[in-house]
Amino acid sequence: MKIIEVKLKKVLKDKNLTQEQLSEMTGIRRATISEISTNSKTAMNRIHLARIAEVLEIDDIRELVDFKNE
Repeated sequence: MKIIEVKLKKVLKDKNLTQEQLSEMTGIRRATISEISTNSKTAMNRIHLARIAEVLEIDDIRELVDFKNE
């Protein structure tokens, strides 16, 4: 079965940013950023993903989200 993997942890590392910094940049609660980063959220807010992509200057959503075998 395929699951959706959010690659936020890797993206933040590649961009040398912390979850706290991303929270400040996006206005998204730090706890929510943490849940997204650790893939512990089962439902994703599309507005949050779009805001994260916007502030991180991600044009291809595949840089942030991918399919993974469970």
